[in-house]
Amino acid sequence: MGEKEYTEEEKRNLEVVKEWAHCWNTPGLAARLVDEIYTDQCEVFTPLQNIYHAKMGKSKKSWRRLELEVEKLYKKREMRIVSTVSRGDTIALEAAITLITVKGRTIEGWFAAFLKFKDGRIFEDHTYMKL
Repeated sequence: MGEKEYTEEEKRNLEVVKEWAHCWNTPGLAARLVDEIYTDQCEVFTPLQNIYHAKMGKSKKSWRRLELEVEKLYKKREMRIVSTVSRGDTIALEAAITLITVKGRTIEGWFAAFLKFKDGRIFEDHTYMKL
């Protein structure tokens, strides 16, 4: 069986995912992550915790504040994307993360995310993570 040939939309979305990971990994880019990678009216949901960080049709300002506060808790955040599947406007991915708190504690884990895109930005993010 041959390798899937991606559409232009799928290629663009895969590039956005690379930038998403870069912003998450790089100190000082949490605001850019929220402001530029996600649509203004987005949904960010962690189903295992049943928490909506941003709800579709609502402001994402509180989620932006949360991301800025969370970023301060870690001296290092590293996301390593292990696998991706891109179909149309959706990317499913698996990633490993390593977090080092400002107090030096290391936390490692895995997560899966399902990201939907509109016009080259994420408008729906369902992330399954339990640390």
